[in-house]
Amino acid sequence: MTALKEENPDLYAKQFSRFVKAGIEPTSFEALYKAAHAAIRADPSLSPKKTDAPKPKRWNKVKLARSSRKNRVQQRKTAFLKTIQAGDAE
Repeated sequence: MTALKEENPDLYAKQFSRFVKAGIEPTSFEALYKAAHAAIRADPSLSPKKTDAPKPKRWNKVKLARSSRKNRVQQRKTAFLKTIQAGDAE
C-alpha cells in the first residue's frame, strides 16, 4: 500500500478510495490490527451478528376462503345489477 502510494498516487486513490475516505493511512494498519487482535484475545468467544430476517416475496395472491369468495361474488352481482337497473331507469 505504501509502495503504490509512492509509485502511482492516482492508482492508489482508485484502489484504496474507501480507506482514504475513512482516513486510514498505510502506517495505521499495524495499530489497527494490534487493537483487533488484543480485542480477540480479551474475549475470544464468537459474538452473534444481528441480522434481520429477509422479507419473503410473494408474487401470487393469498387464496380466499370459500365464504369470502362467495361474499365477494355476491357483492359484484349486486353492484352489476344496480348498474343495469340504473341504466334502465334513464
